[in-house]
Amino acid sequence: MDVLYQYLTGNSDASYDDMITFEPSTMSAVDILLKNMKSIVVTLGGLKWEAVYLSNDIEGNPTLTLWLTSPYQDAFVGRSATEGQYYGYTEEGGLYSDWSANWSDTTLGDYPSNMYGTSYIRAVTLNNGGQYATSNSTLTTATKSSSNVFAPFTMESFGLTKFLTTPSQIPWQRDQSAITTLERIYTYPNEAIAPTTTKWYSGYDYSSKTNYTAWENDYLWLPSLTETDYYESDNSGVWKLLDSTRKFFHGLEEGSFVGSVGSTSGTAYAYSWLRSSEIRYSSYACCLKPSGGSSVNTTNKSYAVRPALHLNLKKIKEGFTYWLDVNGLLDGQLKPYTSYYGRFDVKIDGKTVLTDVEDCYLTLHYGQTYEVFNIEVYGDKIYGGCTYGAIKGTITNNTPVELSFRTKTWEDYASTSYASGSGTASSPYIIKTPQQLGKLAKDSRSSNLSGKYYKLGANIDLSAHIWSGIGGSDTLRFAGNFNGDFYSIRNIKTAIDYYK
Repeated sequence: MDVLYQYLTGNSDASYDDMITFEPSTMSAVDILLKNMKSIVVTLGGLKWEAVYLSNDIEGNPTLTLWLTSPYQDAFVGRSATEGQYYGYTEEGGLYSDWSANWSDTTLGDYPSNMYGTSYIRAVTLNNGGQYATSNSTLTTATKSSSNVFAPFTMESFGLTKFLTTPSQIPWQRDQSAITTLERIYTYPNEAIAPTTTKWYSGYDYSSKTNYTAWENDYLWLPSLTETDYYESDNSGVWKLLDSTRKFFHGLEEGSFVGSVGSTSGTAYAYSWLRSSEIRYSSYACCLKPSGGSSVNTTNKSYAVRPALHLNLKKIKEGFTYWLDVNGLLDGQLKPYTSYYGRFDVKIDGKTVLTDVEDCYLTLHYGQTYEVFNIEVYGDKIYGGCTYGAIKGTITNNTPVELSFRTKTWEDYASTSYASGSGTASSPYIIKTPQQLGKLAKDSRSSNLSGKYYKLGANIDLSAHIWSGIGGSDTLRFAGNFNGDFYSIRNIKTAIDYYK
């Protein structure tokens, strides 16, 4: 992350603290370019994203807006052309989708075909889930899919969303206007959540329609025309993009045929969808040309998909200290802890990074190996998921790795039988060794031993190992009968005694 801070601030020693006090608090794509004489491209979740805008969310936290560099990504290669009913991937790794569920209608109805909040591309292609319209009076519910390429950005189980911010928390998405930013005459539908400056074309005010602002809580979304701008060789939009950023196709001509995608064999063309809609036709949505300019077309067409997201820099700082770096996505945390206090050493990728510590909280990257070793509690090497006194593993997902270990106690050295007896009042179990007393402790973890009788047959010295007590829990207390018969149990040591 420090590398990213350095690029954003131009300070080679920058840290997150510098981002808090950094002026100006907003930076456009042009500002970022001038600061570094090159664009900032981040690899996140296996996809490449360009930093296009730095701003603060409504709580004042620095937030970096990232836009997919191109609808053509290495991670898209090999995915199916018919992955969805109305979206899919080309052989070259391009993602194309219908804006609506293969329909467009000049009649507004309850759900206009160009209302982004109920669009197919939002709910299904971008994997945000929710309702999408199949006609101007009918909704269908979409469920998020863990196999969707955007699942890491839309599903909490993958662990990424905790570092993202939704449009509802971004001031310039709550209140943006093509009228003030682009000097347009009318308001474009779908651009702002709660705009204060509006002039709707007569009859085309969607703001009161059900699900109009459903996208406000999406982690992944299509940009608007006001954000990207619509003229070639112009950077008047919110992000102040250069043509090089708006352009995205590899030598394709405007409107050229790209292929067929979707299980219904939709025809894909060389344009890229935006979330803005045409101001006066409910069957048209806005799109970008390969040249960087803009156009509109009917929502039943299949065009390229380039979503954007907001990366909350404060959330990253509070979560994974090195979650995002030049190597990409950090995938897990190492959180050793002991159920009995002790000390241990830690290796990462074969290199010892911590020695003789009682606790630790480390962040690891995908593929890194860890080893917790030399674990010792009261002179005993530990056990519990370990071999030869060490716990080893490799980070393979974003789930925190929590290692629980404890010292061996007399239970672990317990005998398989008592010295003699059958456990009755007339023939109690006779205990003569620490190992036999360990068997009593072990048996008491699963039963209160009611009706059982025990009797010491010799003095017991427990100094060699930790004694963990008799009785399973507060609800499983020892209910048997124990006769010390004037013998003694000496040198009892617990984990707490050792810690003190």
